[in-house]
Amino acid sequence: MKFFTKERLSRLAKAIDGIALFNMILVCFCLVFMLLTMIIPSRRERLYDIITTKLEFSEIVINYPHYDDNYLLPEKEILDIKYIYEISVATAELVVYFLGSWFLRKMMKPLKEAQPFTKEFSAGFKNLAILVFVSGVIFSIASNFFDHFFFEAYEIADRLLVWEETATGGRTMMYSNFQSTSSVSIVTSLLLWVFSILFKHGEALQKESDETL
Repeated sequence: MKFFTKERLSRLAKAIDGIALFNMILVCFCLVFMLLTMIIPSRRERLYDIITTKLEFSEIVINYPHYDDNYLLPEKEILDIKYIYEISVATAELVVYFLGSWFLRKMMKPLKEAQPFTKEFSAGFKNLAILVFVSGVIFSIASNFFDHFFFEAYEIADRLLVWEETATGGRTMMYSNFQSTSSVSIVTSLLLWVFSILFKHGEALQKESDETL
């Protein structure tokens, strides 16, 4: 590898490492801000109102007007579940971002020395693949389950009174049919896993070359 190529590779690794570090700091700030929001009573109540009166189903967003008897919210137990679910998902996503950035920083250490064929680099791709796959599947399952749960608990079909014509001329009420999948996560994790295998193979070739020399 020519010197100028090594230098550019090292510079790129340092830039990526800096971005990953900034992302980790930003995630920590978001977690602290969320914690403070939940501790301060007035902020917690405001957040609770926002979360429990807003439902998102793919591109559809439903906002329940405050203090409007025509849009009755479900009992407090359901609202508490909605609040806990949204906070848990937001926290889990931030943790995933933090871990992803941490794995990325570990990968950049050997790359700063312009040495891509190392154990740390191939293992980094493997760790990222596992993280993306596991988090994608878990978020997808949770999204499908809770979207259906809140659709029923908030009585969306009854509140909206949306009907559609059938082929026989009858009418049927809308129902929940959420099919969000983690296909993007699966494809991304597979690509990362392939990169891990390729760099693992390159690591073995580099070792053989060093032993030969």
